[in-house]
Amino acid sequence: MNCRIGSGINLCTPFHFINYPKTPQYMKEFVIKVNSIPAGVQVAIIVYDGFLEGMQDILLPAFQSLGSTRFQEAQHFQKYCMIGWKLYAAVESLGAINLSRV
Repeated sequence: MNCRIGSGINLCTPFHFINYPKTPQYMKEFVIKVNSIPAGVQVAIIVYDGFLEGMQDILLPAFQSLGSTRFQEAQHFQKYCMIGWKLYAAVESLGAINLSRV
């Protein structure tokens, strides 16, 4: 499995690692993927190089379904990391993330 972190939203589930570049089409694909994840599945998200402007309304429900409670705040940071469980809780970090440790 290729786990190379790229600009945009990086989503890791138990069997997949997918990078969603910062375009409206890829952000919509991210939402479709999140909606297809069954309840209770653990996910990790790393946002590198910030969120795509204007996509907050589309992305908010997807992040909340993964347990995010800080998405509104996270949009203002260039780096964001979350480990969560679909329809449960998440642990989130905003700001500086040392990607060499991920």
